[in-house]
Amino acid sequence: MDRRDFMLGIGASVGSGFMDWPRPAQAIAVPQQKQVGIENFIADAQAINVQTSLPFRGYIRTNWSKDPFSCGAYSHIAKGSSIEDVVILGTPIDERVFFAGEAVNPNYQSTVHAAYESGTSTADAIIAAGRQSVGIVGAGAAGLAAAQRLHDAGVKVQVFEARDRMGGRVWTDRRLGPALEKGAAFIVGTNGNPLSQLADNVAAKRVGFGIDDAENDVVIDRDGQEISRTARPGWLEEVTLSNAMGTDYTNLNLEHLENNQEHYFGNYTGGNVVLPNGYDQILGPLQTGYEVKLNAIVGRIAYNNSGAEIGLNDNSLHSFDAVVITVPLGVLKAGKIIFDPVLSEDKIGAIKRMGMGTVDKLFLMFDERFWYDAPWIYTPDTDLPRGQFNLWMTHHTLGTNVLAAFNPGKAAHDLASETDAAIVEKALRVLELAYG
Repeated sequence: MDRRDFMLGIGASVGSGFMDWPRPAQAIAVPQQKQVGIENFIADAQAINVQTSLPFRGYIRTNWSKDPFSCGAYSHIAKGSSIEDVVILGTPIDERVFFAGEAVNPNYQSTVHAAYESGTSTADAIIAAGRQSVGIVGAGAAGLAAAQRLHDAGVKVQVFEARDRMGGRVWTDRRLGPALEKGAAFIVGTNGNPLSQLADNVAAKRVGFGIDDAENDVVIDRDGQEISRTARPGWLEEVTLSNAMGTDYTNLNLEHLENNQEHYFGNYTGGNVVLPNGYDQILGPLQTGYEVKLNAIVGRIAYNNSGAEIGLNDNSLHSFDAVVITVPLGVLKAGKIIFDPVLSEDKIGAIKRMGMGTVDKLFLMFDERFWYDAPWIYTPDTDLPRGQFNLWMTHHTLGTNVLAAFNPGKAAHDLASETDAAIVEKALRVLELAYG
């Protein structure tokens, strides 16, 4: 069950990574790990001392709400917002300042293909406007798609990426061995999806995942017994929706959600797939022929009738005929980029009203598998607040003994400031209740 499957059957009921690092399971002294711009959750020489009966080997944690370069995971139409806000934010300013990304795709949000298609359509608009030099802020799917399209059309392109890597919220981590997706994990709908073509271009292996809801999840109680579908707690549907949208259902425009599910996932058919060798591999061909500046934090965008200028936090200035802003909605909501002149009241209002959701993952690797065969496992009886460690994605079907806990919305925010040791201990305790 992926985020498209999460939506099935929800409407009626609700309407009526980051600082992380794989750690061994035993207690050790952990040296401080540094990453530019990312809050550090591991203090010098802090020991991770987790006592567990499970064959725990290591972990990776995400913390998207604390990531200053995303300030969340993906967008949604919040209560008080509408699709009109998406259109307002995505409208270019005088053909000098353009906006691209999943949040401003007027057809659908919150997916990689939404970001990719927004990037290519924005590039086409810039080409039609006759701009010859373009600065792009952000090297995620939208920024890379726009950059490659513009470069291939003969436009001079320079990309500015705040992180020390490319990919944005496509973030494949191999530090535990297998390719684990801290951000986007699925190609949602394969038929006609441009991401399928990108995957074909690099002969990427794909595996179907969560296509049939009825056969792909299981709910277990604290004694390890499976709960029948008719006896499942009703509130699990709210947790399911929160994981799909990145926020609690009370924060959503429910009327829009119930009538426009395709807005979040698109109309592509053919099931949903994961890429066992890494999502990042399909973005590789979009990173050729143009200049990219990493560790380049943009703090200011200035524009007038003759062009646009990008100002970095190192006080350097870079001038272009036009610029493309592809940063996540959360960065705009946090006011991390100053616009000169300031954005219109309409755009500022749209940014404020639109929602930025958060779903955090905790990957736990074990020496051997002890869980059910189902791709998705629910654990409602946790002794924790609802939403915390209620949903797990299994990875054994992908060839590795990894479980990934999903914590959405309020649960993610409540856990965001806890130490890695505390987070791992809670997760293992939930699994011990079910399997210990």
